Amino acid sequence: MQSVLSGSAAIVDASHFIKQRRLPLTIYPLQNYLAHVASFLIGLLGLAIWILLVKPSAVSPMWLVALPNIAFIIVVVLPVAIWSSVIGTLYRDFQEAARVVLMVLWFLSPVFIEKSVFLNPGIAVWDAVNPISNMLTLLRAPIIDGQLPSLANYGVVTIFGLINYLIAADTLRRHERTLVHYL
Repeated sequence: MQSVLSGSAAIVDASHFIKQRRLPLTIYPLQNYLAHVASFLIGLLGLAIWILLVKPSAVSPMWLVALPNIAFIIVVVLPVAIWSSVIGTLYRDFQEAARVVLMVLWFLSPVFIEKSVFLNPGIAVWDAVNPISNMLTLLRAPIIDGQLPSLANYGVVTIFGLINYLIAADTLRRHERTLVHYL
């Protein structure tokens, strides 16, 4: 969610730099994205320390599986910040619309709702193709359940990432030279 919201404002917020010097536009959303990744990792480290202190029996060797999964998710979500920065510059209301859509997606994912609700056959298909749900499973399965995520989880997240890299590349290709006129 943060990659879309901060990415959508990254180029507009850096307009004074962009107007002064021609640099690749990807550095502006990348800067915001990496700041949010650092914040996420610090929070995750704090959570791990808290769990070690409060309930050390919850720690298992499966937690090591979560480390490459975290790196994988970070790489997969990066292009979302890039294409949203271009769209956010072209359409200034994009950030607010994205906030609403992402909030709906967030609540239609097993974040606050018990995962068992998504086992219902009518909802199971949505859960299977939902990239948010699959990214959560890449973290929850090893940390909470002590299990390996399924190959389907990795597949959905990989497809999500590839699609977003294609969208980011195409969006940049079409708009990078003229985007300064929207600032």
